[in-house]
Amino acid sequence: MGSCPQRHRRLLVALSGPLSAGKTTLAERFRRDRQALVVSARQILIGRGGSATDRSELQRRGAELEAQTHGSWLVEPVLDALKSADNRLVIVDSVRTVAQAQSIKQKVPETILIHLTASEVELSRRFGAGLASGNESSPDVRNHPTETHAKKVARYAVLVIDTTDLAPASVFERVASFLDQLSAADR
Repeated sequence: MGSCPQRHRRLLVALSGPLSAGKTTLAERFRRDRQALVVSARQILIGRGGSATDRSELQRRGAELEAQTHGSWLVEPVLDALKSADNRLVIVDSVRTVAQAQSIKQKVPETILIHLTASEVELSRRFGAGLASGNESSPDVRNHPTETHAKKVARYAVLVIDTTDLAPASVFERVASFLDQLSAADR
């Protein structure tokens, strides 16, 4: 039994994957359509001194915290959310290192880790669109070591989805269907 209270069975889903794979888009869709509570690593980093507008600064801050805490900077707020949330579905956007994935699974063994990916060409295209619209600050962030770590998390996932040729709605439908099947099997 994990740290998730059983009186209202909650499902913890941790998303992982490289920049521009569609993690935040998917998390926000679950927030909107399934009333999921989204625990945002970005917001946690901002709350711990990271810049709201500079991803390279967020990556630097995340790397510092990761070196100091081996993932607990992310895991502890997730556990707090599980204890206090009324939401049946809690989504972590996103797990970026193997240490984070292992720590979450150790604390909440029922965690469902879902890894999104896409071809390098498509990731570059999406990231470039983010740069052009002002949603990204620098192309250098794609080469940060965090991005290498994020790709390694895939081996811990129970579901890996290549989003290269999928619309966000299709990704949502696949993940929602997968989670619905798990919930039905759990009853």
